[in-house]
Amino acid sequence: MSEIKFSTRNITKFFRTIDPATVAEGRQWYPRARNFAYELRRSEPDEYDQEFVKAAAVIAVLSPQLNWDRNKELALLAYGSWTAIQTYDPGMVQERVDSWPGLRENARKAFRILDGEEPNDVVGGPKVRQFWFTIMDPTDPRAVVVDRHAFSVAAGRALTDAELGKSTGGQGRYDAVSEMYRSAAKILGAELGSPITPAEVQAITWTHWRRTHAKNAKATRRNELKEI
Repeated sequence: MSEIKFSTRNITKFFRTIDPATVAEGRQWYPRARNFAYELRRSEPDEYDQEFVKAAAVIAVLSPQLNWDRNKELALLAYGSWTAIQTYDPGMVQERVDSWPGLRENARKAFRILDGEEPNDVVGGPKVRQFWFTIMDPTDPRAVVVDRHAFSVAAGRALTDAELGKSTGGQGRYDAVSEMYRSAAKILGAELGSPITPAEVQAITWTHWRRTHAKNAKATRRNELKEI
């Protein structure tokens, strides 16, 4: 397994290869996610819009290992299930959670939030928490989500699951790569002549990376066993 070298330069270099249409698409990724969270909430916003905060948290806790379309689908299902349970049979929560094979823990977290538990006490893990925060405010200059694809962009090559597990785990590594995206945003903003947020840099590069590397994803995972 070769050494992984993450860098701001890898991020900016990859960004410069991306066509304007994809840049425009990526800039809209988090604003659209934010709009979806607004659509999920079940009441008019109050001073602090706690229902929006709750909706963003539900999306975030359901997100691990899911693509965005499936994430949205399950968020809608969680809200619909919770409403039905509260209306007809509050005792059905565990039964409904158990009906989501492979997602029980995430579903349980979603229902805890919907039942009124403080989202900050439920949403855990650096990536999931940052996804929650970035949905709520993608303009925050500190907000950036680093998933497996974002790590690969920063590494300058596709990383295997084994490499990700061994070399990208822990808060320290996550924070270091997050800081690289923040630095990249400053550099690219100066080049573009207008500000660009770290979340936009991540979303733009993430969109293009997934699109250009999707055909190699299965092969990468197959080769992983050979590299261990």
